[in-house]
Amino acid sequence: MATVQIRDVPDEVHKALVRQAELRGQSLNKYLLEQLREVARTGRNREVFERSHARLAGAKLPTSAQIVESIRAIRDAPDKV
Repeated sequence: MATVQIRDVPDEVHKALVRQAELRGQSLNKYLLEQLREVARTGRNREVFERSHARLAGAKLPTSAQIVESIRAIRDAPDKV
């Protein structure tokens, strides 16, 4: 497992992070590790969104009216069970 060291953290930032960790009943290390995991997860989500957006850039998407029409048609169709 890797180790990360951050230098020159301002005192007010350190105090705020310690407070946040204490409010969650966590050590500062555990709290920061949780935050880093969230940042890493969010970054992956952003990459997926950007790839999807790029793929859809040239696609013809349905209009809101077409979506509503499709939903109504499905809703109003007799059950086929």
